[in-house]
Amino acid sequence: MKKLLILFLVSLSMIPLSAKSVREMWLSMPDSIIPYLNNNQRIELVDFINLNVKSEVSNLLGDSTVLDTLSTDYLHLTVNPSTKIELKMLPFVNADSILCMIKTLNAPESESMIEFYDKDWNRLPSEAMFDGSDLNSIKDSLVFAQHALLENKHDMPDPVLMYASLNLATNEILFRLSFPLMSREEKEAIKDFILPKKLKWTGEMFKSVII
Repeated sequence: MKKLLILFLVSLSMIPLSAKSVREMWLSMPDSIIPYLNNNQRIELVDFINLNVKSEVSNLLGDSTVLDTLSTDYLHLTVNPSTKIELKMLPFVNADSILCMIKTLNAPESESMIEFYDKDWNRLPSEAMFDGSDLNSIKDSLVFAQHALLENKHDMPDPVLMYASLNLATNEILFRLSFPLMSREEKEAIKDFILPKKLKWTGEMFKSVII
């Protein structure tokens, strides 16, 4: 009987907990993650959403912050005119969901930082979520692919930045390149050769998808 009880308790510990919603994660977020918004302001933004009015507060830097979108597993925040944040809950195999956070700075060209957290806001290694690749490696592979398309037609711009966006409806992430020193005319000349890179969440990591 004692052995059966131990086996039962062990099996219970292996059952995944109910996944947290992105709303719960948003409200439990440590202030250090987004230092220009405190907990009261995050609560206020959610309250405005519940009241079906524009979800906007003045953040700690004096800028206007707008909660644009809030669903069960996705959140989009315009922190200020140059900064946007996306949160997406991703189902994880045999575990609770994990959170993907993308912070994108547009100054004026776009560049993103990507972080992953568990339900208790412990930071997770990004490389593990991209099959062992870090963001620099992803950017290098994307630059290499674009360079091959541009060969004998245009020179590869330099420097190159990379930014990312999450799909609200699917568990996909899309990477694109941006070119801070190019003119509008130069960007127009190469736009047909600059392709995005899409990765789909498998339950353990993001894997490439052919577009």
